[in-house]
Amino acid sequence: MGFYAFNAAAAGNLTADERWFYARDGENRLISMETLASVASATSVVKSKLVFTCDGQSRRIRKQVFTADSGMWIPSADSKVDRVASRPATNGKVSG
Repeated sequence: MGFYAFNAAAAGNLTADERWFYARDGENRLISMETLASVASATSVVKSKLVFTCDGQSRRIRKQVFTADSGMWIPSADSKVDRVASRPATNGKVSG
């Protein structure tokens, strides 16, 4: 069993683990994740970046996936728009 290193910000949020660097906005929402360069160079893991968009109620409405190619971020076919924000709410909960 291996040991994992985790880094946290003063507010207690995860900022990095063995594979990812995590970025948050001023409202403490996860806005992006990026593969650590050390992981991508030491393994066969493809350098990736995930970018999240939230609506006014902090619900994730979009996830964009990018892969690195020659120093540029290329959109992946895995990118999608979540339909959470467009679903009707019932009793204060999102349905679906």
